[in-house]
Amino acid sequence: MRRAAIIVVLAFALSACGKPVPAEPTAVFRAACEESLSGPTITWLERRASTLSFRLSRGIDGTRDRISKDLRAWKPGVAFPWTDTGSVSMCGVGGPGHGDHYTVEYRATAEALDMIHAPGGLGRGSLVRVNDDVVLTALWRPPMEGVADDIGAGRYRVYVACQVPGANSGQLERAPLMGELDDTLTNESSARIHYTHLLHSTRLLVEALGCTNKPVVPAEPPPAVK
Repeated sequence: MRRAAIIVVLAFALSACGKPVPAEPTAVFRAACEESLSGPTITWLERRASTLSFRLSRGIDGTRDRISKDLRAWKPGVAFPWTDTGSVSMCGVGGPGHGDHYTVEYRATAEALDMIHAPGGLGRGSLVRVNDDVVLTALWRPPMEGVADDIGAGRYRVYVACQVPGANSGQLERAPLMGELDDTLTNESSARIHYTHLLHSTRLLVEALGCTNKPVVPAEPPPAVK
């Protein structure tokens, strides 16, 4: 049903003259976000912010196409082809203030799962090894004391060992998939809420990529994560 809804929104409407009229970009991007994060998540964001704007969002299929191309291009001993192209925006949501955003992006990464550590820097960093194929990290910076109207900022990542069909066999361990959720919009400190949103989109993307090693991506983080 999600894919059907996206197809309807992306389809061209016909004007009275019979000429194709492009769908409104905001509607297209919102539909991509509802597909990627779920409708209830978008409703949750609307409750947390007075206004939302939907930015470039490629959705599941657009993200799959780009990521699978990058991972199939990987070869041992060759410079990573995706370092200059950056991440793919699966869902981009802006808020009322400058710099307010809630974004989910994906990219291929050169960080092997066993080499990933809890992030450092300002804030509280943490790491959770879910299973042999999935690792989660989080970095939360609380609102700054004495700074009026400052809100906290969170960055949440998921790493997945995903062997993409047609890719070099070494890609599984040396070039995993990475998803990142950045939140400077909601002031929500719960890693559990953010991980649940991120894992929802990751499960959909892993299914779309057809990972041959069948990684088990949970719907929620482990119970210990709050």
